Amino acid sequence: MHCLMCSCGCFISNANQSLAYNFVNKGYDVWMGNARGTRFSQFHNKYTTDDPEYWNYSLHEIGSIDVPTMMEFVLQKTNVAKLQYVGHSQGGALFMIMAATKPKLINRVKAAFLLAPAMVIGGSFSTLIKIGYIFAPTIQESFRLIHLNGILLDRKILDSAKENILANPSVDYYSRALYFAIMGPNSGETDIQN
Repeated sequence: MHCLMCSCGCFISNANQSLAYNFVNKGYDVWMGNARGTRFSQFHNKYTTDDPEYWNYSLHEIGSIDVPTMMEFVLQKTNVAKLQYVGHSQGGALFMIMAATKPKLINRVKAAFLLAPAMVIGGSFSTLIKIGYIFAPTIQESFRLIHLNGILLDRKILDSAKENILANPSVDYYSRALYFAIMGPNSGETDIQN
């Protein structure tokens, strides 16, 4: 399961070097989920993304309802006794919520690989995340006042930004600085070429 502000696409974004492709190439049957609020979850039976009700959920609902539903679907479709779960950041937190709320389902998990599970935002290395955490109530109220219910990252906007902004060499320094301000200091493990 993916991290915040992402989708299952983050597991295939670097072609054959991506995590999902590596698992497939090793013979694993890979199923990828998407949390509510991603570009792949915009088709609600009752609400549109313009409706505040569409955005009325928290990590608890995703972890206690959506993730278990996805896991049960995969178990039923594949007819395997147990599955293995990979969760990055928010995806790790969602697994922990699932484990706490669905103790019977945890018995159907062979192994869980939680990559940098996000459990407490206040402990982040990122200065911007720490500031966002402090001002979260103000930010949330500001969004409510301007009727900004949620943020969907449209593929066309992202592609346009990549082609017109990020491809500009003069932007490279600032885009990397912003990336590391959000993600935390570069430990030398980050592939900054891709």
